[in-house]
Amino acid sequence: MDLPVNSDYVIGPGDGLEIDLWGGVSQRLFRVVDREGRVSLPEAGPLLVSGRSLGDAQQAVQQLCERNTATFQQMCPFRN
Repeated sequence: MDLPVNSDYVIGPGDGLEIDLWGGVSQRLFRVVDREGRVSLPEAGPLLVSGRSLGDAQQAVQQLCERNTATFQQMCPFRN
């Protein structure tokens, strides 16, 4: 069951994230935080998100994507 959370939610291993990217190619990514607390983004590599609030993780994803030419649009977490 997917449950909505707010920007104060602290992400942990096993949490799922839906990440929308747009730019040259638009894509919606579904990623699960691994045991080490990371998610992997195409052409950007792994990003540590465990222990961060959703708001902080969104900023980190945006910065990583901007450095790697994709444009971050939004990130929606879901907890199984």
